[in-house]
Amino acid sequence: MSKKEKKVKVEEGKDFFQVSNGDLVRIANSTSFMNIMKEKSLSAKWAFKLSVLAKEIQPILTSIDEVRNLLIDKYGEKDEEGKVKKEGIISLIENKTDFAVEFQDLMDQKVSLKNAPIEIPIEKFPSGILSGEDMFTLIPLIKFIE
Repeated sequence: MSKKEKKVKVEEGKDFFQVSNGDLVRIANSTSFMNIMKEKSLSAKWAFKLSVLAKEIQPILTSIDEVRNLLIDKYGEKDEEGKVKKEGIISLIENKTDFAVEFQDLMDQKVSLKNAPIEIPIEKFPSGILSGEDMFTLIPLIKFIE
């Protein structure tokens, strides 16, 4: 078990899996996660486990986005009305160093998940649905077993 795959006792008799916010964001934004969630050939057992896991991480992703927006507001370059200036869809950051430090702190934060990692036999996926890169991306939340 690597550092990222750490289980901790949070409540008596319950193990919770710890993963960084950065890993959750990377996985949620990956096409790998979307591909696996859309896979219709998965049995109800695996589809249910994946659905429960997705619903567990969604509020965490929402909180991460809210804090990211607070950081943008805190460090963003302001216009005359006090709103953060944008260049297209990109917010302009005035103090990039402090923003980067705080944003990295946010991404390094660990959260505990009670429904991860899910162990799924690799043969449950049709050939070609997941590449080696997809599997590597999903490792913090899904263990592919033979």
